[in-house]
Amino acid sequence: MLIEMLLFSRAFKVSLLLILLSTFAIANPFAGQTILKSSDVGIVSYIDITLNPSCVTGITQASDATTCLPHIEIIDLDQYQECIDTSNLYDCAHKFEYVVPYITEAIAEAILVDINKAFGEYYDEVIDIYNAELWSLPYCVNAFGLCPEPFDLKCLGERMLKAYGRVLAEAQPKYWAKVIVTLATHSPAALHYSIPYPLGEGMIVSPIMADLPQADQYYRKLVSEPAQDTVDYLRRLGYISGLDTPYLANEIALDAGGLFEIEEDKRTLDRATILEQQQFGFANLFGIYNNPEFQMHFNVFKGPYAPGFCWTCTLPVICVPLAPVPSVVPMPAMIYPTPRARPKFVSVPEGYSIPDIKGNPLPNPLN
Repeated sequence: MLIEMLLFSRAFKVSLLLILLSTFAIANPFAGQTILKSSDVGIVSYIDITLNPSCVTGITQASDATTCLPHIEIIDLDQYQECIDTSNLYDCAHKFEYVVPYITEAIAEAILVDINKAFGEYYDEVIDIYNAELWSLPYCVNAFGLCPEPFDLKCLGERMLKAYGRVLAEAQPKYWAKVIVTLATHSPAALHYSIPYPLGEGMIVSPIMADLPQADQYYRKLVSEPAQDTVDYLRRLGYISGLDTPYLANEIALDAGGLFEIEEDKRTLDRATILEQQQFGFANLFGIYNNPEFQMHFNVFKGPYAPGFCWTCTLPVICVPLAPVPSVVPMPAMIYPTPRARPKFVSVPEGYSIPDIKGNPLPNPLN
């Protein structure tokens, strides 16, 4: 890998680099920079597209099946630190290293189709719940009142509040369960970082491979566009070409490897093939996260509507006789928070932190 030219080889596990280089940084404070922040949760430590020996000798556990596939390894930093503090690093590597296989763009598209369908079903269920409550007997009508007040407002408010409670207790968990089933069906070894529902924290991630190469983006996004002068241009060109590259000591990312400015520019890269990702040292990730939002649920054909009733005067002043006026009044359902599974595509340099994840990964034997 390119980092071999900078005294740091990506053939080594980042878990080992984190120990050795952080120690080196303490002894040599001007030798480089520590770029991982305390808020960082996980890093892409390794990209592996080679055949695992277990695929030949036999699969003995669930995780072996995962390592047979092209995959990345993710290190959870909290669990990694716990291993350093409490035991031998290599004895507990299984506690902080997670193997996550690649998915194709077709699989990601199938996931998006299914979660969008699930949200449509959730939207309709919200309307059905509100209609069921608003039309339950006895109606919240103002049977003895004059128009334009067709409702018993106290009764109506209670019905709307009950419907809202049912949405939170019934419809929303059902919707998110469909999201989880979709991911389990299409990407069973995706890494679940924290629990996106109901609070919107964390993300469910898988590395993704493109069908077609993006050969022109590396020169454009890593060399020509970000280069500040001729020297920087030549250095960047040499860096991505695998040539010996001059650098200043403080430009090295001690805890992540490489020249951090150029490595950080890899976050702008588009989806690419796994060969490109391994060659240039970055991983494309496909994530599903929960984006709670305020949403009004209403459909002109489905409602929700509420039945109303009041009396209107047929003659002015004396208001006799009174005429009954039944009505159906739109009652949009205002729901907050409305859970919404959203996709996110990010590119992460090998050895660097993954954005928008929180907490720790949930146990999964496939990882």
